[in-house]
Amino acid sequence: MTGHLRAKAAYQETQAETSLYAGNAEEATLVVLGELIKSMRIFAQNADPRGGKPEIRTHHFSRALTIIYALQSGLDLDKGGALAGKLFQIYEYARQALIKDLRSARDDMVSSACGALGEVLTSWQTAYSEGLDK
Repeated sequence: MTGHLRAKAAYQETQAETSLYAGNAEEATLVVLGELIKSMRIFAQNADPRGGKPEIRTHHFSRALTIIYALQSGLDLDKGGALAGKLFQIYEYARQALIKDLRSARDDMVSSACGALGEVLTSWQTAYSEGLDK
């Protein structure tokens, strides 16, 4: 399977998993961020090409990049101001971490990026639950 077909399959898988939340952008964002962190962690667990499973690593690499692209594309940098810019930077950090760790067969940067994304997810969860309480 070519890289393009893997990316397309990962996108379709993510889209299918989040289609239940299509009417609620906030909830969809929570699901997508959770799926990104999940894929990045699985990618990191298979970092060592000798001990990990390369097909799983490749699948989750493609899936994570597709999710990052969707998250970055969904940002309105004009209306979102500084917050949108910071989110873009965090997503870009995660993208670069994936690429660097794929090349080095390590998981250092991806693990760090997962921590940053976890903080973003927690912030979204808090904001979403506070919005529901109103």
